Amino acid sequence: MTEMGGYRDRVAQVDLGDGAVNYQGIDDEDAQKYIGARGLGVRYLFDAGPDVDPLGPDNRLA
Repeated sequence: MTEMGGYRDRVAQVDLGDGAVNYQGIDDEDAQKYIGARGLGVRYLFDAGPDVDPLGPDNRLA
């Protein structure tokens, strides 16, 4: 992947319930389409879907 700066080619997902941290790589196509952390963050929130309970445990904090 082309060096774009700002992130280190991965996203941290933190479970606030048990404190587990998982790292996921960033797809090259997504990195090109949604340049920067703000664009990628919006994409990940959009993927969570509109049917998530705002006060439920499946809601994402970004």
